Amino acid sequence: MINKKNIAIIIFSALLLAPFAFIVYTYTWSSAVLQNMGPVVQPIPTRIYDRNGTLISMLYDEYREYASINEIPEAVKKAFLSAKNSFFYRKPHSISRG
Repeated sequence: MINKKNIAIIIFSALLLAPFAFIVYTYTWSSAVLQNMGPVVQPIPTRIYDRNGTLISMLYDEYREYASINEIPEAVKKAFLSAKNSFFYRKPHSISRG
């Protein structure tokens, strides 16, 4: 026969395990969604050329050019890091938090 103590233990265990089960379910679902995504395609400008192949204009909502990390000036890298994480240069040994 199930007494009140056993019912309380079952309910407590279920409440304790429910958040863990939710996290596992959410991670599994989001992982599957991310794996099924294709490659990221960045918007590139529309380039308009004349009949001689000379670039006349570029139309765009966002203008992006791909660059390797070595092409980016050191000052720009430092400015980006300081804007994204104001504590980066004050405590370089600490881990950044989102």
